[in-house]
Amino acid sequence: MQETINTLEEGMKKHSSISASFRKELISFLSKHIEDVAVIKSKFVFNLKFYDLFTKMLEKKSDGGVLNENEYYKNFNRLKRFKLIHQKSVFFPKALSLRSINPTHISLLSESFNDLDMIVKQRTYIIDNILKKDSESLAYLYIYLRVFALRPLDVALLQKISLQNTIHLNSHLIIQYIEDDISVLKKNEAYHLYIYDNAILPFLSTLAHEDDFLFKNIQFFEDFFLNFKRTHLKNIHIIKLKYLSRNIHLFSNSPIYLTVYAKIIPTVKLTLSEINKLIPNKIPQHLLNKEEKYIQAVFSKNKIDADEQDVIANTRNKEDTISGLQLKELDDLMTFLHAKSNVLQTKQVNRSLREIAYYLQIDKSIHAKMFLEYIMYLLQLHRKYKLRASTVRGYIWTLNKHLLKNIQDLNDIQNYELENLYNRLNSGKYKLSSIKQITKIISRFFKFHAKKGLKFDTIALFYPKSLIFFDEYKEILTLLEHNIHTQKTRLGKHDKLELLQQQVIIILAYYGGLRKNELRTRMLPDFYFFDNEIYIDVNNTGLRKQKLKLKTSHAKRRVQLHLDKDSMKILKEWYFLRNRLSKRSEYLFLKRSHNGGFLNKVIGEDIFNQLNAIIKKVTNRYATFHSFRHSYVTYNFQNLINGSKQPYSLIEQAIQTGHETPEITLNSYVHGDLLRVIQAIKDSGHE
Repeated sequence: MQETINTLEEGMKKHSSISASFRKELISFLSKHIEDVAVIKSKFVFNLKFYDLFTKMLEKKSDGGVLNENEYYKNFNRLKRFKLIHQKSVFFPKALSLRSINPTHISLLSESFNDLDMIVKQRTYIIDNILKKDSESLAYLYIYLRVFALRPLDVALLQKISLQNTIHLNSHLIIQYIEDDISVLKKNEAYHLYIYDNAILPFLSTLAHEDDFLFKNIQFFEDFFLNFKRTHLKNIHIIKLKYLSRNIHLFSNSPIYLTVYAKIIPTVKLTLSEINKLIPNKIPQHLLNKEEKYIQAVFSKNKIDADEQDVIANTRNKEDTISGLQLKELDDLMTFLHAKSNVLQTKQVNRSLREIAYYLQIDKSIHAKMFLEYIMYLLQLHRKYKLRASTVRGYIWTLNKHLLKNIQDLNDIQNYELENLYNRLNSGKYKLSSIKQITKIISRFFKFHAKKGLKFDTIALFYPKSLIFFDEYKEILTLLEHNIHTQKTRLGKHDKLELLQQQVIIILAYYGGLRKNELRTRMLPDFYFFDNEIYIDVNNTGLRKQKLKLKTSHAKRRVQLHLDKDSMKILKEWYFLRNRLSKRSEYLFLKRSHNGGFLNKVIGEDIFNQLNAIIKKVTNRYATFHSFRHSYVTYNFQNLINGSKQPYSLIEQAIQTGHETPEITLNSYVHGDLLRVIQAIKDSGHE
């Protein structure tokens, strides 16, 4: 143990960012409490119990003084970053990774109740003027969409609204197709589908389907809005107006509803192909033609069907691969960034370059490499051409604020992360000139990496994966049976088991939301069948035998399945035949041998290629096996929206899905706008 302490102490001395006082206190504490600290592979594992003891010791020494806990957290974080302690170490309350979405985080009303009363009055006035359907109705519609809508639109999107691209689905739903325009990645292969609020549908339904823009003279409408704002809205800043309006929506909607439908947290985007599946013959043909090209392109670019966000690494745990890069950890660079001098400080730049090079030896992630290599490039330009230091600092601070702090992995950018970036830039906090400058800086970052061979697949990034509807799920099960019958006129017991095994994999994916390898590697003891109650334990046991790991520690869970009658019948028949196999195997799903029997081996990954071909044939959309996970999460979330009064039900949803936070569940799997379409179809059926 003493040797481990000595190794830790020597390691800390090599890093000047770890304070000497902290180093002294930590070594002193470890020497006295060595028996309370676990060691794995010659490295200490600091847990919450350790941290509790450590802070109590510091409190006694401080004699009632205030502890600088943030400074201690930074030092512990550095120990982990420099790999001086084991990666399983957790410390500080920040170690509690499953965070709640505060169910009232947007329901805290403005202190100015007079302003709220004013907003209610003016919103009603604006809607009344829209529904008059006179010469000024369009101008009042502009004001409503600009500030008072459930999801307000900025000027850039409002001026793109084309009457030709307005999709009238029924009396409860009108959707606007808007070409996307985030130029950060030179994106031109995406679109938004904006769902209009019910309050304005009677006016929208009277507009002709013309090949023209709704707000042709955008400056006229913006001036009309600004005049109205000065006269009737006390000239309140537009950000506060949107905040007040959101509070008004809260009076008639739940916080969870607003979180999803007001895009406070972005969910998976709605696609034209999904709408066309639910309500055929409503989408203009020119838009369907575009959609078909998107679908073909995304399939061809994603030839390897991956669970894009849920691939289970063959040999690595996610904790080991995701960077935790923070600029504040680079002391020399921070000195440069905070300096007031605008002239070249060669020594400081050289120190910063050496520090970055050293950091890259510690953090091997592509994320850190991309970010820090670009900073090195900027510093080298500064040194070579004696650029103004303020220009270089401005570039670095901008990238830090908009990329490093908001994109978890630059090598695997998620759709919702760019959606958040777009929303922040167009929130009203930035002037148009600032937005252009920020966009230019970010674009240059990606151009730099594109020249080095790193390409960003815009279609794959911005075209979302579809879910699978219940009737399609049933059709997939039927098609599996049809295919095997076309190959064999008479099924033997092993043929029957193979068919049922494939069908059960589909059933468990649809009703349990398990990832591919979570399903494929389940063991017999992981499956519990009690009457009509079915449980599956997701753990590492079967994965380890295949030299795989769970994606994260949060993936370990127990999932309960509630099946429809026909699916339950299939599952029971499969379970009966599976238990009658003469050759017993520990795996739930078995590989079939060339002679027709079953081996004592887990079913191969090629099963998913077969299933994907069937899914594509049935759906004719961008859907793969991973889409079953989207369906599972979205349908469960629909039940949550419709029936749950429990404010923390979002957390339960995340736990059942195997996610670290509810935000991940919402961002990547909940098809929020699609649920609005489904609800509108139900409402129209009740008329």
